Amino acid sequence: MLGQSWHRAGQPQLAKKHLEMVVTAAEQQSRPSRSLYEQRILGAAHRLLGDLAAEQGRRREAIDHFRVAVDAYPDDADAYVGLGAMLAAEGRLEEAAACFTEATRLHPDSAAAHYNLGALLTRMGRAGEARPHYQRAAALLPAARDVESVEPRDRED
Repeated sequence: MLGQSWHRAGQPQLAKKHLEMVVTAAEQQSRPSRSLYEQRILGAAHRLLGDLAAEQGRRREAIDHFRVAVDAYPDDADAYVGLGAMLAAEGRLEEAAACFTEATRLHPDSAAAHYNLGALLTRMGRAGEARPHYQRAAALLPAARDVESVEPRDRED
């Protein structure tokens, strides 16, 4: 997707413009008439718009985009991770935990989903539940093997 390329190239305004065009085009069709491919493209465009909004500190806008992304394409684990991160930043911890949990269900090999769920559970005082997620993240991402050594231990074990 061109919007993603612009984003990676450090051109957020061009990325946003392209992604908004994709969304506008996709939303001209009623949902029942969209193919799975079109739903997936719409979801990806909203996920990327959510990423852009999050990077610019516009959390509520990011949450809105991530919600549309998971509604359009519910199998997008990255959209759930983005939504969970924004909800956690807003202090909506239970909702964030549900998002990270769904991301780990959809993509059990996502180090980001497991790490974020572990960090959130630790923040919620549930370090015992967090530990397996930190360990899974470390196993999935060899460069993060030291994640267990930085895991907070001042809470429930």
